[in-house]
Amino acid sequence: MDVKVSINGKDVMADNNSTIVETAAREGIRIPVLCYLKRLKPLGSCKVCAVEVQGVKNLLPACAAKPREGYKIITESEKISETRRNVISNLLLKHPLDCPVCDKSGDCLLQDLTFKFGITKQDNERTGLPKIRIFSNDFIEYNYDRCVLCSRCIRGCSDMYGAPFLKIVNDGTKKYVDVKQPEPISGAINEEGGGKSSDTADSGGKILNCYNCGNCVAVCPVGALISIPSKFREKIWQLYPFPSACNKCSAMCGIKYYRNPENESLARTGHSSCGYLCKEGFFYEGIGKNNGYYLKHPMLRVENNYREISYEESLSAFVGKIKDISTNGGLKSTAVLVSPSLSSYEGFFVGNFIRDVIKPTFFDISVSPFYRENFNFFKKIFPGEENFRIDNLLKTELIIYIGSIEEEIPFALYNIMKSKREKRTKFIVVDTGKKGKKTPGRFEDLSFIYTKIDSARINNFLRNIKDVIEKTRMNKIDEESAAAFCLEEDEMSICQALTKSPGVSIIIGDNAMAARLLDKEFATISKIARILRENERTAIVYPLIKPFNYRGIMNSGITSGDGSNYGAILESLQCGGIKNLIFIGELLNDGNSMEIAKYASGLDFLAVFSSRASILSSMADIVMPVKDYLEKKNESYENFEGRNIVVHNEFNFGGKRMLIKNILASIASGIGYSGEIIKSGFEEFKNKTSQSSAEYDKEGDVEDEGKFYYNFRGKLLY
Repeated sequence: MDVKVSINGKDVMADNNSTIVETAAREGIRIPVLCYLKRLKPLGSCKVCAVEVQGVKNLLPACAAKPREGYKIITESEKISETRRNVISNLLLKHPLDCPVCDKSGDCLLQDLTFKFGITKQDNERTGLPKIRIFSNDFIEYNYDRCVLCSRCIRGCSDMYGAPFLKIVNDGTKKYVDVKQPEPISGAINEEGGGKSSDTADSGGKILNCYNCGNCVAVCPVGALISIPSKFREKIWQLYPFPSACNKCSAMCGIKYYRNPENESLARTGHSSCGYLCKEGFFYEGIGKNNGYYLKHPMLRVENNYREISYEESLSAFVGKIKDISTNGGLKSTAVLVSPSLSSYEGFFVGNFIRDVIKPTFFDISVSPFYRENFNFFKKIFPGEENFRIDNLLKTELIIYIGSIEEEIPFALYNIMKSKREKRTKFIVVDTGKKGKKTPGRFEDLSFIYTKIDSARINNFLRNIKDVIEKTRMNKIDEESAAAFCLEEDEMSICQALTKSPGVSIIIGDNAMAARLLDKEFATISKIARILRENERTAIVYPLIKPFNYRGIMNSGITSGDGSNYGAILESLQCGGIKNLIFIGELLNDGNSMEIAKYASGLDFLAVFSSRASILSSMADIVMPVKDYLEKKNESYENFEGRNIVVHNEFNFGGKRMLIKNILASIASGIGYSGEIIKSGFEEFKNKTSQSSAEYDKEGDVEDEGKFYYNFRGKLLY
């Protein structure tokens, strides 16, 4: 409901569910903040955002206080200015003056506020804090002496996972951020190198045992929490950020890559569009790497030694080998594996190249073939429902998850937690993961029902539920009816939840989609969904596939028959049926990739087209370096929801690295085909994918964060 208020004498209409700081921002009035972050629950602890309201005795925290009818708000006055200056001055009395070596320098909110309020000297004596280690791990470092106790890290952790891994502690002598469930660091030393620190909250400090998503680092307004992989690598003013999509999984979250032009390397990443990143996105594997990490020149193996060769020599060597294999009937024992790391456009070119130029017996995408089989079966029994929005989880009152949840797409997990937190959605986990596997997940504690079931029993489990809700016509299910159907306790509870929920989301997790064929399970789920819909309930089913751009590569035309799919290729590699292998794209860090590498040494010929060095490239006869994801412009990728995303990345890692389409066109010409053969039908394919595309554009998507998380129009960015 709107209420009428005035801000600095200007009458405005305000939403009484918003805050004063948000209301002011909509009118272009900037109120400084420190502990506030738009996406987090406001706390109002620091008082930097203090404002006056006529008739109200005390100053109000604008980040937490809501506008009320008739409020006359004043955002600037002598009283307000003195309060804000005192807050910052008191923080500076304890804060170390180590800005030259602090990674947050230039991007520090405390620096910005100090400059804004013109604080150039202190009237009181400094009382600096000791440099002691409270906690850390391999990715995150906590600097106690820089901490301003804003609690952003705790609220961000809670927002992401439902229950934080951090807490604020007051031990009577000092206040600090600490871990909730510590594991002692053996032999930890203090910052000054003096052996074990006696001032730590726990002897020797503690290990932060969490998901390492880095969001506590991202939301920290000062240099208290820093990224160890990015430590001492750069200053913010030396970097050139650009927006893109994260390529670590199929969620393709909005991300900013910070390019260091001095050594052409990735210095760090950050969230884009006010979102979150996971461990793989925030602590990106390529941070600080260039030479030795990226393949720069074509390589030819000669008697177990590699020789750097020219681009023309590598093409000639590859074409000559393919001609020899074809002449000697070797294509029957030749396989081409394509990594889903390629773009959808590249997948189209590679598909044409495989079918019309190389024509091997075996070819497929280098991940589980069950993804394709299960996805195609899903499309058959749920026509038109394969494209979805994961945030529709917030529109249902019950979520049933089937799979190994701790290994799931992080963005999907975040939406589950958001639905539970904001809508109080009941959350049921049917865990089909490996027995005994335990991670620091919170889902067992946070779920309404958590049951662990062997994947082979899932259909029986689902069929029991289907039979009950069908035969009881969605009526109340009590212990008597449960006994009649021989239901176990968890099955009865799920049936009861189904009958009471107006909307139900059923998630088929990535692990389940990859493990085995789910035709029977999908058939049963379709019957459950039909029963719910017939009883005027909402039922949404989500098939999740985690590998980056798998759906895009599959839809680009790289498909194979059952006899030549990825499973058949692994079996043939194992038994020696495949003698020649061409691998295109990045080798994924998973068990299947290790299987490929395991048997690659027994091949007669191995060619790798990749941007990065890997165990497979170290075994190849010919290595062809191609452009990395971070170097590709105007390329399309499809996320797990079915949306196509076009990115324009800006790195150039140097060397003789070519676009895949140009390499394949040159090879086709060398074999005797027109180089245009790989482009046949491309415009039609491109037009089809562009109909559902979102574009990350440098001009439109990078906001200047400015001071205090406003843009130049006063809009709150965070």
